[in-house]
Formats: sequence, C-alpha cells, structure tokens
Amino acid sequence: MGDRGTHDNPDRVRIALPELLQAGSPKGQRRAGRQAIDTVKSFFIPLVCLGMLLSGLLHLFLPGETEKRMSCPRNVRIVGGILLALVLPATIWGLYVLAVLFLIFGLPRLFAPGRSIRLQQRSYPRRVHGVLLMLGAVGLWIVSRLADR
Repeated sequence: MGDRGTHDNPDRVRIALPELLQAGSPKGQRRAGRQAIDTVKSFFIPLVCLGMLLSGLLHLFLPGETEKRMSCPRNVRIVGGILLALVLPATIWGLYVLAVLFLIFGLPRLFAPGRSIRLQQRSYPRRVHGVLLMLGAVGLWIVSRLADR
C-alpha cells in the first residue's frame, strides 16, 4: 500500500486533482500566461539598462574598436532594428516615453545609417557617447525604481 504514491492519502488526491484540472482550464492558462508576462515585464527595464550600460562601457573603454564596428552601416541598422523591436513591449506595458525614445533613436539608425554615423562622428567622440549611454542607463534605472514605489 505504501508504494502507490499519492493514492495512499485520499486527502492529497483531492487537493491535487482540482489543481490539475484548474491548470488545464482556460482560466488557469490565462493565470499562468499572465504570470509569465509579469515575469518578463519585471526583467524588461533591467535588461534595457544592462544593454545601455554595457554599450556605454564599450564606447568608453574601447572607443577605437567601437568606432570601427559602429562605422559600418550594417551594424548601425542592426542596432536600429533592436531599438525598434523594443517599441512593442514598451508600448504594451505602458512605457510610452521609453517607446517614443526607442523610436527616435531607432528610426534614423535603421533607415539612414550613414547620416546617423556622420552625425555622431561630428557631434562628439565615442567616449562621450559612452558616458551618455551610461548616464541614460542610470537615469532609467532610477526613474523605474521611483515609479515602482
């Protein structure tokens, strides 16, 4: 009798069965889906901040390599595509200011990478761009923590 697992304890079976039925129901699936979305949402801002921070550090400490890589229109287009891909989740989760910033910085990189490269090169050095990216990451982190209160 002891080798039948949960069937030894009828109370345990009564508890487990409704949980199994509920998990397969549309309501249970919606709840599980909502939890997954909330989990992804909780990582969105930290991951954006981490990306900005890493990019800023590369610009700051490896300006020559960054200049070489980011002077290629193909790479600039990839960055623009990534920024534009972030618009959808930002919009869905109500982060409209962030979505607009992704649009503002992503569109020129995707559709006019040559102009974007020249503008950055004429405006300021890569190290300054790195500092701006790092300041943006810190600012976004602070604002997101204050908004969570």
